[in-house]
Amino acid sequence: MNNNSMLQLSLYKSNTTRAFDDERRSIISEPFVMGMSEVITLYPR
Repeated sequence: MNNNSMLQLSLYKSNTTRAFDDERRSIISEPFVMGMSEVITLYPR
């Protein structure tokens, strides 16, 4: 990524938390931590 790049994550619910995948970096079902799952859940769509 360069300074003008933006990363978009597709979030999904995994058990009781939100998670994401990043195939480019071989990340599968990476959970958000430290309360971020709750913040994402409360964020209005």
